[in-house]
Amino acid sequence: MFDDGKDVGAELSRPIELRGGFYVGYSERIWIIRPGEWERIAVENPADDDGQDFDITVRRK
Repeated sequence: MFDDGKDVGAELSRPIELRGGFYVGYSERIWIIRPGEWERIAVENPADDDGQDFDITVRRK
């Protein structure tokens, strides 16, 4: 996963080669959110009604 402040990406990968501290080879790579796709995902703000209120009773045993 990465987030550079402008873009977000996430992947599930199985790296097989490491060079200079970085993964350079993969046997499989599954993108969950590809670079550039984050802007197309619509995130909705919660409605003014935040749901039902519950009264919770706390008792000591």
